[in-house]
Amino acid sequence: MSKPLSDRPHATPASDRSPLQTGLSYGVLALVSFIIVAFSISSAYRMKEGAPHMAVLSEKMDDYLLHRDEIDMVFLGSSQTFRHIDAPRINRLLDEAGIDLTVYNFGVPALTEPEMRYIADFIIENKSPRLKYVVLQNPLRAEGEFSNMMSQRGRFFRAPARAAETWTDVNCYTGTLMGKIKRYRNNAQAMTAEALGLGRLAQLAFPSDDESALKYASGYRDNDGFWPVDEDSNGHVVMRGKNTPMTRKSMDNFLAGKSDYIPDDKASTCRANELLETIGKIRKSGLKPLYFVSPSPKETGHDKAITEAISRADPTLPILDMSSPGRYPELFQPSLWFDHSHMKGNGAKALADLISPALIAHLQTSNIADARIANNDPVVPETP
Repeated sequence: MSKPLSDRPHATPASDRSPLQTGLSYGVLALVSFIIVAFSISSAYRMKEGAPHMAVLSEKMDDYLLHRDEIDMVFLGSSQTFRHIDAPRINRLLDEAGIDLTVYNFGVPALTEPEMRYIADFIIENKSPRLKYVVLQNPLRAEGEFSNMMSQRGRFFRAPARAAETWTDVNCYTGTLMGKIKRYRNNAQAMTAEALGLGRLAQLAFPSDDESALKYASGYRDNDGFWPVDEDSNGHVVMRGKNTPMTRKSMDNFLAGKSDYIPDDKASTCRANELLETIGKIRKSGLKPLYFVSPSPKETGHDKAITEAISRADPTLPILDMSSPGRYPELFQPSLWFDHSHMKGNGAKALADLISPALIAHLQTSNIADARIANNDPVVPETP
């Protein structure tokens, strides 16, 4: 039997609410309204504003558009690509070997995977018929510093349109647990601030010098994208070389694994799958992807774990692995290194002399396979 109407629960009339209840109701309503309006305005502004100027990244996009009809192969990666891939020398060595192929260095300092994906999309959308290859390097792990996230570049990749890719990058972080927690916290705060427009207000009130920290010298923009780190006079670059010089002792410690963090299989696989999504988009566009592993004494074990995970997931992906001290001991001489992470110009030259034969061998094999495919012949491995 149903309860009498008088016994049924009912909402408290507004007139019977306490001032505190009424105030809380209006406060919640005002907060929700603010969030909706702020999010709408911020999203509309970001769509209208588009990508901000991002040091080196923006210049390289401009240069790529200017020279895309001359480019056959792009090396895409972080500052190790920027400082290590001596494209002019590689081009000369390829030419001497009778291979008509032009390499462009699309390395960008502090590049993360979502940023690399953004550039890969740009390359695909603006590729010329001449472009055939994109060589990717494993970029930096997810950003952890909140101040960098609130720079114009950081905010762009944490806006709602790209937040999902950045969050995936955090999920696939291959560092320590505490480092991952820090990245979850700081990225969540930065994404919220950007979604509500607070990121832009913070940038206006407290401008970050992230974009102006590295001035891309115009003389090196005609150097096929390569800029030797020891020829860079930017203050923070010079200071880094002084603060973290590569000595015999530091090199030995790095090669002994004293500063290396090797991710477990789960983290390595997550990172590999993240990279393979970008590689898959490149392959689907008709371009041929390759994977480049740069010498990096501090992270030899880490890089090996990621490379092995990628090889397991995609055994057909060509890999230019120059990271083994045992195989390439000449690349791990302290005199070739500017700091703990970057080779000097003479180091990049030594790397070019070693990577060029590997490139030539791959290109010759690839051309044979392409010819067989064109003739409907079976593609089989060459007899040694």
